[in-house]
Amino acid sequence: MNFKRKVYFNKVEFSKAKGILKEVLKSKKILNNLGKEKIDMESSIDRITAEPVYAKSSVPPFSTAAMDGISVDYKSTLKALPKKPIILERGKDFEFVNTGYPLKEKFNAVIMIEDINILDEKRVEIFKPVPFYNFVRNIGEDIAEGEMILPSFFKINAEAVSLMYSAGIREINLLKKPEILLIPTGDEILERGSELKENSIYETNSIFIKDYFQKWGFNIKVHPIVRDIIGELENVLINNLNNYDLIVFSAGTSSGSKDFIPSLIEKHGKIHFHGVNYIPGKPFCFGEIENKPVFCIPGYPGAAAGVLNEFIEDIAYFFTLYDGTRENINAFSSFKIFSKLGMKEYIKIKVGKIGEKYIFYPLKRGSSLLKPFVERDGTAVIEERVEGINKGDSVNIEILKKRELLEDQIIFIGSNDFLISELRNILRKYDYTKDIAIINSGSMGGLKAISEKVAHFSGIHLLDMETGKYNKSFIKKYLKDGEYKYLPFVKREQGFITSKGNPKKIKNIEDLLRDDVSFINRQRGAGTRLLLDYLLSRKGIKTENIKGYSREVFTHLETGIFIKRGEADVGMGIMPVSKILDLEFIPVAEEEYGFLFISEFTKEKNYEILIDLINSKEIKKRAEKLGGYKFLL
Repeated sequence: MNFKRKVYFNKVEFSKAKGILKEVLKSKKILNNLGKEKIDMESSIDRITAEPVYAKSSVPPFSTAAMDGISVDYKSTLKALPKKPIILERGKDFEFVNTGYPLKEKFNAVIMIEDINILDEKRVEIFKPVPFYNFVRNIGEDIAEGEMILPSFFKINAEAVSLMYSAGIREINLLKKPEILLIPTGDEILERGSELKENSIYETNSIFIKDYFQKWGFNIKVHPIVRDIIGELENVLINNLNNYDLIVFSAGTSSGSKDFIPSLIEKHGKIHFHGVNYIPGKPFCFGEIENKPVFCIPGYPGAAAGVLNEFIEDIAYFFTLYDGTRENINAFSSFKIFSKLGMKEYIKIKVGKIGEKYIFYPLKRGSSLLKPFVERDGTAVIEERVEGINKGDSVNIEILKKRELLEDQIIFIGSNDFLISELRNILRKYDYTKDIAIINSGSMGGLKAISEKVAHFSGIHLLDMETGKYNKSFIKKYLKDGEYKYLPFVKREQGFITSKGNPKKIKNIEDLLRDDVSFINRQRGAGTRLLLDYLLSRKGIKTENIKGYSREVFTHLETGIFIKRGEADVGMGIMPVSKILDLEFIPVAEEEYGFLFISEFTKEKNYEILIDLINSKEIKKRAEKLGGYKFLL
C-alpha cells in the first residue's frame, strides 16, 4: 500500500484551528450519544446528569431557628415595649433554642439571645414585639420537594451531591464517561519496563497525556505501541473506531517519511486541518472518520503538552463539560445588594451578557444554603469598608465559566413557574453550550427587569384590579412601544391549596378570616399575591385580619411545602403544586401567564431557539403531565 507523502495537508492559523475544533465538535452533540448508567449518589462528583433531578424531600425538611435564642408564639410578644418589658415563662411562653433546631408546634418566631434578659432558668424579659416567623429558616428554603435540582447535561459538583442527598436522592442516572483510545506510534520508542536498546527511548508521553484526559473527565485506554507500518496502523485504527468516542494518536503526524496518520485519516474520512501556525505543536492534526473525531498530536513531549494545553483542554467541554475557567471581568450589578459594614462578603452570582454589557445577578444568600454553590457562575466580593453594591455599579467579578458560555446564557427574571425549569432542561439537551439562568423575582420584578434591560425575557401574570384582565395594562404603563415583545403563553389554574382531604373545610376566601386557619402568602410583587389582594378587595376583607398574611415565600412549591408539613393550613398557588405534593386544590380563577422579551433579544439566534422550544411537543408533553395548563400559542 502506497501513500503519497505530504508535508502538511491543510495548515491553518492558530485562531482558525481553535475555531474549527469548536465548530465541528459542537455540531456533533457528543453528550447526546453517550450511554447512561445509574450509580450511587456519593460517587457522582464531576459527572454529568443524563436527565433532570427532582427533589424527593425539602431542604431543610422543617422550619428551624435561624438564630440562637428563644422560640415563642409571636402573639405573646405584641405588648412588649422597651420601658414596659413583659416576662415569659419557660415551657408555657418560650423554649431556649439553638440555630438549626426545629420549633415546637405552638411556637412560630425566634428572639435572638442578645435581645432578651434572662431572669432565671424559667423566666426571661423581652423588650419589643417580633413578627410572625421572625428569625425562622423556612422549610424548603434551599430546595423544595418536587423542585428541579439539576437539569439534564449538568456537571455535578460536591455541593450538588450534598444537596441532592439531603433532598432524598440516593442513586442518579448519569452519562457514561467518554472513552478514548490513545495510540502511541513509532519505531524508536519502547514500552516502559523493557530493556532500553541503542537508538531507542521509552514511551513516556502517555503518562502525562493520560493524566490530562483523566483530569478532564475521560476514561482513557493506552494501546500498546504501534510501529510505523502503514498496515498495522490502519488495522488498529479501523478495528477500534467503533469502540471509542475519540481516537488520539501520539506521533506520526509531522512531515517525516513514516508519518502516516494524516494520510490514513484522509483515506477513510476527512481532515479538518493538519498543521497549525503554533510553536510548539505545529504538526497537530484534527480529522474524523465515520463521524468519530480523531486527533493526532506531535511526538515531541513539549509539543504534545503544548497541544493539550492550548487546544484540547479548550474543547474538552464538548465531551465532559470540563471548564477550568477562573478569571476576572468587569460586570454591572442588576440589583442593589446590601451588606453589613465591616464584614467582607462573597456573593454567589449568575452572569450573562445583554448587548455589550456583562451583567451579574446575586443568588440567595445565607450560611445554611448550598443551592447557590451549585448554580453559581462566579463570585462578587463586597469589601469590609462598604455597605453593599448599588444597582448598575461596575464590579470586578471572578467567573468560573468560559466567557462564550456566559455570553450564550439566556437570562430569565420573573414569575416562578415549573415550565421555566422544563424549558431550561429541554434547552440543555438541545444544545449544552447554552443555558437559562432563572431568577425568581415575581411578576413585577420581571416587568422592571425588562424595562431596565437586565433580562432577556420574563414571565408575568399581573391582574389589573380595575378591569380584571391580565398583563396588558401593566405593560402599557411601564414599557414603551418598540422596547418589548409580549407572547401569551398559557392559561393557569390558580386556587387555594390545602392538606389532603381539606381538613379545615376551606371553601372560599371568607374562610381565611377564621381563627383556626393559618395562611401562607407569596412575596410582594408576585402575580399570585396581586390576585389574592384583588379577591380580598372585592369582598372588603382587610389583610391584617388574616393569620399569616405577612408570612411570605417566593415560589408556588414553597407554598405547598408549608401546607404539607402542617406549618400553614392554606395558601394560594397553581394547580400542579397539589399534584406534585399530593395536596388538595380548590379552583379560584384562571389566569394568563405570558412572556415578555426585550426587543434586542428578538433579533438574536437564541430567541429563535427559545421560541421553537416554547412551541415544542416536549414542553407541551411536560405541561400535560403537570396539569393545570392551557396553551395560548
